[in-house]
Amino acid sequence: MDYIGFTDELGDIVTDLQGVWPDLVRADSNCSLGVENPTEYDKLGMDHEPDDYTRKLIEDANQLDIALYAEAKKIQAVRRTARASSTTGRT
Repeated sequence: MDYIGFTDELGDIVTDLQGVWPDLVRADSNCSLGVENPTEYDKLGMDHEPDDYTRKLIEDANQLDIALYAEAKKIQAVRRTARASSTTGRT
């Protein structure tokens, strides 16, 4: 068994899992993740988002993670399409 899921798509995870393992996931299940950011940006006088220079540094340092994320998104899309085709009888 394998599954690729993303925290930015939590609402889709239950539906995806029901499609993969219908006997293991109840229809009334849900998935949520609270967002907690303890940084008090306003109190510290900080912007809520990084400036362009800082964002570029972060992206450059995380190129492998970004590439892995992009590839996983492609795999997920192929699997979703295959599941949709198999459940509708299309080939």
